[in-house]
Amino acid sequence: MYARPKRSARAAALAAGLGFLLALSACSAEDSTASTGADTDAQVASSDADAVPAGAQAQPPSAAAGAASLTDGAKAPEAKPVDRKPVDLPPTEEVDPDAARKLADHSGHDHGKGGLSNEEYKAEMMKLNEQLKSGKIDNKQFAVERKRLTDMQRGVISAPIEVDPDGAQLVFATKEKDFGTVWDTQDLTFEFAFQNQGKKTLEITRVKPSCGCTTTSLSRTSFEPGMGEMIPMTWKPKGIGPQKKTITVSWNNGPDQVLNISANIKPFVEAERVLRLGDLPQHEAHHTELVLKPANDSYRITNIKASNQYLTATEKGRDAEGNVLIDVVIRDNAPWGNFNARLEIDGEGVTEPGGEPVAHKVMTQVIAKMYGDIRMEPEQIQLGVVAKDTKFRGESILYHVDGDEFELAELSMRFSRPEMTATWEPTTHNGKYAVKIIIEGDTTGFAENFVRGTAFFKTNLGDADNQQLQIAGSVR
Repeated sequence: MYARPKRSARAAALAAGLGFLLALSACSAEDSTASTGADTDAQVASSDADAVPAGAQAQPPSAAAGAASLTDGAKAPEAKPVDRKPVDLPPTEEVDPDAARKLADHSGHDHGKGGLSNEEYKAEMMKLNEQLKSGKIDNKQFAVERKRLTDMQRGVISAPIEVDPDGAQLVFATKEKDFGTVWDTQDLTFEFAFQNQGKKTLEITRVKPSCGCTTTSLSRTSFEPGMGEMIPMTWKPKGIGPQKKTITVSWNNGPDQVLNISANIKPFVEAERVLRLGDLPQHEAHHTELVLKPANDSYRITNIKASNQYLTATEKGRDAEGNVLIDVVIRDNAPWGNFNARLEIDGEGVTEPGGEPVAHKVMTQVIAKMYGDIRMEPEQIQLGVVAKDTKFRGESILYHVDGDEFELAELSMRFSRPEMTATWEPTTHNGKYAVKIIIEGDTTGFAENFVRGTAFFKTNLGDADNQQLQIAGSVR
């Protein structure tokens, strides 16, 4: 009944495989203010709840058996890099260099089974393009990472890491933390303790959470034999039900190590995450009801905000079961075409009797298609894969539901990359009069990996303004 955010395990593995220090954000628009925690020198505050201690009195690795062991659940002392003492973890088995090399592929993908899917490749290339546009990476870094992604899609194995059996050894006290069943109003915190049990200096090169809802930090990155530290993390869970997140730790003498956190998320307020209203006629107000199911009757709405001026929402009251009813309205002046808006409902209440009030936010997408007398097929021009340095063309048909003749009073391209032109000509659809919109462009010299644009048009019937036709494709 309720939509739950899902994340492909293969996409998570891909995020672990990106070999440069810049974090590519994996979160939703709902978490745009959350830190990605990509670089190890980022400082992020963390609670000391469920902490693991930094370690015991200094001892050389050979005398580790006589030192106090790290255990989960103890209070961590304040980090002091100058006076940091070694931590003592149980010794590990001797490193097998050949076995380590087999594991040391940073991509994290089983390339023998085909590497990246087309969907994963497109998603990661889109992120990479955004990094290039924002200036976070330069053209050289872009080219390197694009080649890496292309190799992974083709199933090419990356060069293995050379493992020194007498080098550093990164050992964690635990790599798992299950928070059990928790409210979605809670911030979950934990600290993963580690120690260098090798004979040479350990260098932590990256600490990378799998999504922006999890943040981490590390006060320093270099550790002599016997020395250790803790990686604190804060997780702001979203969604409903069982969830798992990962934190990937890259270091200088072995494959990435993955820390796992999990919880069963219990919503303080349940609601439909998406309202799909289907096809709706223009020039009419359309009402639908959103039902909020709070955990108890202490819940109160404090604010309702819509991301679209044509969407409104008003609290109607409660039903016999204590559910809060919201009247959601698409206004009668909503424009023709696809309608997609976000509804944010802020509220507060107590999760337990006598507890402190907590804030809660419900976010619901409202999706519909507003139609008039003019229809369009297809509603979006999907170019598919466009070859480099070639011309491309896409078409869409406009027709009147009654077969009436019309013309385009306006037609223009906006936001197109590469530059595209839009023209139209009369045609037929199911034996009746129609108009064909023709989109043309050229990828010669185009350095990006995606074609995108929007055509805006108006008919001489005056039925709507700013009618849109989206164009999309990829370049290879």
